[in-house]
Amino acid sequence: MINKVNDMLLLKNEFYITKRKKCKVIIRHLCFYLFTFIYTVEVIIKVLARGFALHTFSYLRNAWNWLDFTVILLAYLTLAFPQIPGLSALRAFRALKMIAILPGLKTIIGAIFKSARLLMEVLLLMLFVLLIIALFGLQIFKGVLKHKCIKNLANGINITDEEWYTYIQNQSKCILYCNFNFPVWVNNPCEKFIISEMKLYNTFVYRRCPTNFTCLPGIGHNPNNGYTNFDNIGWALITAFQLITLDYWENTYNLVLRASGAYYIIFFIVVVMFGAHYIVNLVLAVVAASYEKEAKRKQEAKEEEERILELRPSQSNNFSVVLTSLFLADEDGERQTKTTSKWNMFKRRLTKKFCSWTCCPAFLNIQHYLVIFVSHSLFEGVITICILINTLLLSIDYYKAPYSNALEKGNTVLSIIFVIEAILKITALNPLPYVQNGWNAFDFIIVLLSCLEWALSTINIPTLKLSMIRSLRMLRVFKLAKNWRTLNILITIIFKSMREMGNLTVIVIIVIYIFTVIGMQLVGHDYAHAVSEAFSGNEIPRWNFTGFYNSFIMVFRILCGEWIEPLYDCMRCSKMYFCVPLFLLTYIAGNFLVRHSLETLEEVQQEMETETQGKNNPQTSKCVNREPCSESNKIKDDKDVISIEDEANEEKINKNKIMDPCFPVICTEKCNCCDALTATFVGKVFLAVRNLMFTVVNNRVFDAAVLFVILLSTVTLTLDDKYSRTNVKIQLALQNLDYFYTVFFNMEMVFKVLGLGLTNYFTNVWTLLDFFLVVVSTCFFILIGWLSMLGNRIQAFKSLRSLRTLRALRPLRAISRWEGMRLVVNALVASIPSISNVMLVCLVFWLIFGIVGVQIFGGMFFRCVDENDERLPITIINNRSDCDAYKDIGYQWVNSEINFDNILTAYMALLQVATFEGWLEIMANAADTRGIDFQPEMGANPYSLFYFVAFIVIGTFFTLNLFIGIIIDNFNTMHKRVKGALVTLLTEDQRRFYSTFKRLSQAKPTKKIPAPKNKISLQFYKLVSHKGFEPCTIGLITLNVLVMACDHYGQTKTFATVLNWFNIIFTALFTLEAVVKLSGQRLYYFTQAWNIFDFIVVILSIAGILLDSTASKKQAVSPTILRVFRIVRLARLLRLVRSLKGIRKLLFTLVISIPALFNIGLLLGLVMFIYAILGMNLFRDLTREPPINDIVNFETFGNSMMLLFRLTTAAAWNEVLQVMVHSKEQRPFVAIIYMTSYILCANIVIINMYVAVILENFHEAQEQEISGVTDEDVDMFYEVWSNFDPNATQFITYEQLPDFLHELKHPLQIPKPNAVKIAALNFPLVDGHKLHCLDVLKSLSSVVIGNIVETEPLKKLSEKTLTKAMKLFPIRSTMRTTTTTLMIRKEIKAALTIQKAFRKWQVRQCYKAAKKKHERSYSSLKRSLGSLRSSRPNSPLR
Repeated sequence: MINKVNDMLLLKNEFYITKRKKCKVIIRHLCFYLFTFIYTVEVIIKVLARGFALHTFSYLRNAWNWLDFTVILLAYLTLAFPQIPGLSALRAFRALKMIAILPGLKTIIGAIFKSARLLMEVLLLMLFVLLIIALFGLQIFKGVLKHKCIKNLANGINITDEEWYTYIQNQSKCILYCNFNFPVWVNNPCEKFIISEMKLYNTFVYRRCPTNFTCLPGIGHNPNNGYTNFDNIGWALITAFQLITLDYWENTYNLVLRASGAYYIIFFIVVVMFGAHYIVNLVLAVVAASYEKEAKRKQEAKEEEERILELRPSQSNNFSVVLTSLFLADEDGERQTKTTSKWNMFKRRLTKKFCSWTCCPAFLNIQHYLVIFVSHSLFEGVITICILINTLLLSIDYYKAPYSNALEKGNTVLSIIFVIEAILKITALNPLPYVQNGWNAFDFIIVLLSCLEWALSTINIPTLKLSMIRSLRMLRVFKLAKNWRTLNILITIIFKSMREMGNLTVIVIIVIYIFTVIGMQLVGHDYAHAVSEAFSGNEIPRWNFTGFYNSFIMVFRILCGEWIEPLYDCMRCSKMYFCVPLFLLTYIAGNFLVRHSLETLEEVQQEMETETQGKNNPQTSKCVNREPCSESNKIKDDKDVISIEDEANEEKINKNKIMDPCFPVICTEKCNCCDALTATFVGKVFLAVRNLMFTVVNNRVFDAAVLFVILLSTVTLTLDDKYSRTNVKIQLALQNLDYFYTVFFNMEMVFKVLGLGLTNYFTNVWTLLDFFLVVVSTCFFILIGWLSMLGNRIQAFKSLRSLRTLRALRPLRAISRWEGMRLVVNALVASIPSISNVMLVCLVFWLIFGIVGVQIFGGMFFRCVDENDERLPITIINNRSDCDAYKDIGYQWVNSEINFDNILTAYMALLQVATFEGWLEIMANAADTRGIDFQPEMGANPYSLFYFVAFIVIGTFFTLNLFIGIIIDNFNTMHKRVKGALVTLLTEDQRRFYSTFKRLSQAKPTKKIPAPKNKISLQFYKLVSHKGFEPCTIGLITLNVLVMACDHYGQTKTFATVLNWFNIIFTALFTLEAVVKLSGQRLYYFTQAWNIFDFIVVILSIAGILLDSTASKKQAVSPTILRVFRIVRLARLLRLVRSLKGIRKLLFTLVISIPALFNIGLLLGLVMFIYAILGMNLFRDLTREPPINDIVNFETFGNSMMLLFRLTTAAAWNEVLQVMVHSKEQRPFVAIIYMTSYILCANIVIINMYVAVILENFHEAQEQEISGVTDEDVDMFYEVWSNFDPNATQFITYEQLPDFLHELKHPLQIPKPNAVKIAALNFPLVDGHKLHCLDVLKSLSSVVIGNIVETEPLKKLSEKTLTKAMKLFPIRSTMRTTTTTLMIRKEIKAALTIQKAFRKWQVRQCYKAAKKKHERSYSSLKRSLGSLRSSRPNSPLR
């Protein structure tokens, strides 16, 4: 509560304080001291209770306490150093204390911080790309925007240098942007004067200055008050960030192309497609991946907790626990009974009296029949028709409609019908059951609002506007959701996502609040203080930070992507080091959280889709929810899909072998004459001709010839532009070529009809497209010949010449000949039904906002302007009658180009708001409205902007992003389905195993560079192989980049000389590096791609230095060539990719996306080509009024492609459309259809397919990490393998295996002792006791991934992958597996057992032999002793 009060006190702005408000300022300061004291006491209590920082559970050991401590520290800094500017703005961070209080917010913030590592890698990649773009612009476009055409002085006029400088810097002169080497004319205020003197040339690249003008460098300021340029690294970085965020980038695009040449469009194509679409959406992919990981972790923790609870013994086994629970239950029951018995009795009586009508049997009988009546499908159908009629009546209403009274009566009748419906349902169902149904309650609220509208209209309060209440009738459209499944899902997604995004929405609001207050405190006062110096007319710009509401709208604008123009205004009145961080941090932090919330929306959407699929297919839902599916069903599904795929493969194989019948089967069955004709001579000749045509059609040479002619015809279409139209020879040649193409394609059609048969030809979509185009071309030439014979007698048929524009569809025929593009188009076409359904729902949402807009703003965008088209202040003109009174002096009462006077113009306005093009002007017009027929005033109706905020949140963030999400999901799903049906049957673990196995089979070992035998070369080799050599090289590259960044426009000669010497030194060092590597690695140096790249860069750098020295001696060297060699220096930056692991991992997403992105790029180029040809034929003669000029037009094919590339990002499409609509070339609806269809196809569909591929492949890269084996692990494996197999024979010996496995790194490493694990892995061995690299890598990967259940689809896919792998490893397929490590282990164990037994036998044998020997020796000794006794003489004593 204290936090909320503190936040509210920060809302009031103190920059317009008068003497009367000093007491309020004192109160605010006292409150600030009070809250600081309260927060300090809180910190002291926590520190006394838990300690400060030493032990484990102390105050600062908690991250959230760090947040509180930082907030308090910042508060004391603002008190201690009030003189430091901008420090008081840090008080806004107190709002972050709310995060530590609410548990839900802590969870979300924790999830965000857990993705910090990956986000930092993405931000590092973004900074890397920004640096490359900025350095490129610095080297190429430095100072070019100051090159301007200056009008020459009259002959005979002599002036001094000071007068000449004053003359050329005078902005009132006709100063035009141009290229200093190749002057270029652009649109400017002196346009009428210049056009009369200028010669137009049909050139794509350059247009020189007009007559009597000279192109000079360094004239005036850069565009946009000097802020748009590449003159130094700071401005270059800001402009580069503007380009990748696509905010007002068309301005920089046009300026640079005018000043430097049209071929620099390649720079913008790379920046937009790679920077704007890849890098920015990579951030979205990282956020999605982190959120998905956190969601999975939470789900697993929840499942683990439930499993533990299930494993616990039941409390019913414990008698004491049972008694305690019963006692507590009785005690709680008595307590609850005493407190709630009275309320329950009152509630029961109230319900019985008013909500349960059972008073008499007659009424119950009537109620029974009413229930049958209101629940009948016919009754629901009638109500649905009434809703549609009500929607139609509200849609056809417009400003000053002559039938407004009739529409009002119709709406009244329909409202009465809905009131009767509500009464009938309440009577039939009783009030309580009626209200318990959500749709009935919703309908009842609308009925009450209609009654309220009638009551207020009878009172006739003049200040009360009923338009808002009247427009709420449109909410009845949502009742269609009961029968419209897609609308129901969308509404459910919105409401469910609101619940899911509750905590995240609070965080977004906190961030908006923080940046709003920071903007107010930091730069808000500068707008008022510098208004007379910074802004023309002494007026503060409409978008500013001077108050909380204005700051809130400004921050919301920045979140929507419009940040560069308000940044210009901020820098004009405030300090640059305040404005730039404020705007960039607001854009980055705000968009990060908005994208995170959109990911939550997509998560809810996927859950809803899963539930919907589960309802439609219970068996699938069980499998999706990981419930146990029956094995028989699973095997059955597997066999069905496998059989389908096998049949498809067989059909594809046999398609080119068997010729199908010419006529349909039904014709041959009904007409018996066909069989008789085949036996005749004519039938045999026809069959022979068909066989010949079938052979020709299925020949690759025929397809190649047709494709060549198609490409030739498309190139021919580009020659028919505005300037070649007057050239008779070119027109005659184009006409003859058209005749040739028509004849050729007719022959192709005849050949295919004969070869393929009527059935196959007219049942294939692509051949039907060919047939349509051929027929249209043929009809056009027949029509042209007929009209030329009739002459001018029939003028009406000349309008049919517009069929000529259909020639632009010829390139569509190339799609069927290009496999990759056909795959993309098939996936897109297959997803059209679901896309169109969701698009219709989105249009319904937009219809509601459009009708509300017509009711609120209809007729309010009119204004009174003078002869200069400037709006007059209300002090002069107050209303329309005042304006009409001054018609004689040129005052006019005009309407805005885009308004809300009817539903169609409202749709156009909402489309501009949804694409964020021209939406600021519309919002400005709405904020200035004072009423119908009243002159607008700036800021008269500021709170009307909440209408646009609501539309952007619901109509753009929800519906439009849902539409885009459907496109992405359906495209990915259909793309996978088209690629193969077996993959869809795999489980998640099996899919990871299959993708890992595919990647393993695509890598091969490489030869290691052997050490040289020469001693000197060996020293160089050791130096190059040293671990510190590469970091030194990276350090040199970094220093070189820093030196290049010091370059700027207008630098002194001394500074330029120093930079040149630095360039020579770095070039010498990199040359020395190349020489050292070449000496140490010999010719093996050229076997590595990075070494070749370095060598080329060194050669070109040396050539650049030589050319610079040649140019300094004033010899003829083209500046363009010098610019090219300057670019080569930037190539050294790319070497950092090899060393930066995080960037390399993220760029892997781009690498694996290249094939699909290439196909989508071709499709986008094809669409652009078709629309360029259409634009040349339809709008080639547009008048040159802004924004149409010498470059932005449809006069030539090149200009059309440049304009359409800009429109691909929807940049300023509304301005171009306005000129097209007002021109007399075509009818307005043609221009609207042309522009809106292109924006829909190119910007919303194809560009989002591009994004879909990026997200899908990033998900695949993330799957690698989840599976455990990444491409980096594979590279590490082969890097270690090369130490044991330097010649890349693909084999190592069995004796080397333990050492090899020990030297690997995690997760593939098996440290010593590893003999048992080697045996357990059962590696296969070939002849010579050798192991193949693929066998070892596959076995190790299987250990990392884990045990996978091998099903039939997985076996099929693994066999296919293995077959492809054997093509990459042909040696392995020729060698036979002789044994395995397990068998060797068993053999060794068996041998050891035998040896042990043999040794025991030997011991026993030796023991027996020794024993026998001992017995023999003993017996012999005994015998010898006996013999001695016997041979001894008798003693004499005896």
